[in-house]
Amino acid sequence: MSQPFDPFSLDEDHDNQIVPTTPNSKSSRGGVVSLTSGDEPSKAATDDTSKTTNTTSKRLQRQIEDSRHKSILDNHVGDSHSLEGGLPFGTSRSASTASKRLPPRLNVKLSYHEEVTSSSIVETQDRTETHAGSGGSLSRLFVTGKIRVQVESTDANYNAPFCLKLSGSMASLAKFICHDGCILLDEQSSRFVTFTPPRPSANSSDKESLLSFKVDIPKAKVEPVDIVTYSFENVQTQNMPILVQTKATIHNQKCRIGIQIRSNLSNVGDLHEFTIVLSIPPALKEGTVKITRGNSGIIDEIKHIVTWKIAHLGHGNSCLVSIEADMDSHKFEKMGLSPFLSKQHQHQMLEDQIQLPVLVRCCSKMDQISDFKLSCVALEDAPASICVQTAKSFRLLHRVCVGNS
Repeated sequence: MSQPFDPFSLDEDHDNQIVPTTPNSKSSRGGVVSLTSGDEPSKAATDDTSKTTNTTSKRLQRQIEDSRHKSILDNHVGDSHSLEGGLPFGTSRSASTASKRLPPRLNVKLSYHEEVTSSSIVETQDRTETHAGSGGSLSRLFVTGKIRVQVESTDANYNAPFCLKLSGSMASLAKFICHDGCILLDEQSSRFVTFTPPRPSANSSDKESLLSFKVDIPKAKVEPVDIVTYSFENVQTQNMPILVQTKATIHNQKCRIGIQIRSNLSNVGDLHEFTIVLSIPPALKEGTVKITRGNSGIIDEIKHIVTWKIAHLGHGNSCLVSIEADMDSHKFEKMGLSPFLSKQHQHQMLEDQIQLPVLVRCCSKMDQISDFKLSCVALEDAPASICVQTAKSFRLLHRVCVGNS
C-alpha cells in the first residue's frame, strides 16, 4: 500500500529529492527535476539579491522622507505668508484669501467750523416789535466755514476713497472750494464751484440741495486735513443760536437799559465765552453810568462802552445785564424829550430816538449756524465699511441795534 506523499520526508534521500520549482530550477519535459550540487544558487547571487532589496528599500525611505520634508516646508511658507498678511500664525491659505476679500474699515472723523457775522433785522414798520425792544427774530448772515477730515483704515497700505455728501437749503447759496484730496463728483474738472441763489432767503421751506464730493486721503496723512471751504453772505434766517433783546425805560430823568440773552432751545450744547458790549447812548450823562445787573461788567468811560464777560450759558438758559444813568438835560432837550411828558410818551420817544447798539460774541463746540448735513458712503469702485464721527463748532459775532437813526 502506497504512503501519502510528504515532501519533507524526502530530505534523507538526496538522489530522489523533489524541490518546488523556483527561478533557478531546471525543468524538463517530464516535470521538475532535482538539483545537483552544481545547480545550487551561488552565495554571490544571494548577496546581489539582498543588496538590490536593501537599495530599493533605502530609496523608498528616502523618497518618503523627502516628501514629508517638503510638506513641512510648504506649511511653514504658508504660515509665513499668513503672518505677512496680518493673519495669526497657522491660518490656512483659504482663510487668508477670504480675509483679503473683505472690504477695509474706514473710521472717518469729520469736523466743520464756522466763523459767523450776523446782524438782527428790525422791521421799522412793525411798531410793536420795535417798542418792545426786541432784537428781531430774523437775522442776516455772513458765514465762512471749512470742513476737515481724518481717516483711519484697517488696511495697512492705503486709505480707500469715499463719497462725502453735503445737503441743506443753504448749500445752493454757498460758494465751495475743494482742496487737495477732494473733488466735486459732478464737476471733477473744476476745483472752484459756485452757485447762483434761486431766492434771497434760505428758510426751511426752500428745497434742499445735494452735493457729492470724492475724498481720497493718502495713508501718510494722519492728521486732520482741510478738504472743503465754503462761504455765503446776505442770507436771512430765523434759526439763530441766541436771541438778544434790549429795553430802555426812563423814570425821574434816569434811564435804565437792560439786555437779555437767551440760548435757543434747538441748540445741541451750551454756549461759551460770552462777551456782551453795550455802547452807551449819547443821551446819558457821563460819569453817572453804573452797572445794576451783571457783576462782571466793566465801564470804559473813554470808549463809552460797558462790557460783560460770561464764561458759560447753559442750553435753553438766559442771562440779564443792565445799567442805569442820569439823562443829560442838554442832550435830553435837544432830542425833544421833555421831562414833564408822561412816562408812556417818554418811553416811546426814547425808543424812537435813542439807539441801543449791542455786540455779542460767543462760541459753541457742538452746534453750527448753517443747515448743512454731512454723510459718507462708499464708492462703487472702492468698497469699504465706513464709520463716521462728526464734530461741529462755530464762533459768532452778532450785532443788535434797536431804534432809528
